[in-house]
Amino acid sequence: MKKLFLSLALLLFFTASAWAGPTYQGAGFVSYETGTVVYSAGNFTALGSMIWTVDAGDVTTYAYNIVYKTMTVYISLNNTSISGTPAASLIIKIPNGKLSANTLSMPIFLYNNSIYQTGIADIVTGSNNISIYNAGLTNWTASTNTTIVRGSLTFEIQ
Repeated sequence: MKKLFLSLALLLFFTASAWAGPTYQGAGFVSYETGTVVYSAGNFTALGSMIWTVDAGDVTTYAYNIVYKTMTVYISLNNTSISGTPAASLIIKIPNGKLSANTLSMPIFLYNNSIYQTGIADIVTGSNNISIYNAGLTNWTASTNTTIVRGSLTFEIQ
């Protein structure tokens, strides 16, 4: 009986695996995609006249996975700088030209001018931006190489 059960389980597993391969395409999206975003300073901006400087060497991780219409973005930005007129939001482009399908907020780890805190990553329906707010939704602090943003964000894409 155990052999019959194991045989049926293996048959179901391999049959399902053949249907769920990473190359299936339908309804305008790929079932699985992964990538590391090529560095561009334009992927990292700020609200108003605040300037967020993220150099290529500051980007430890800026990558993504897409499974059907769910995207996970992985971010680790170290030793970045903030100048200009402090404002409330840092902005990161959603990779690969994708747009959010929903409005949502998620926690994200921050180091704002030598202070560790949990901030908020905010995404708005139809947007290609992830807005990063520090704890208390106050303005960021001007700093040189002392701002860190790290986290993984999962959301539905259009």
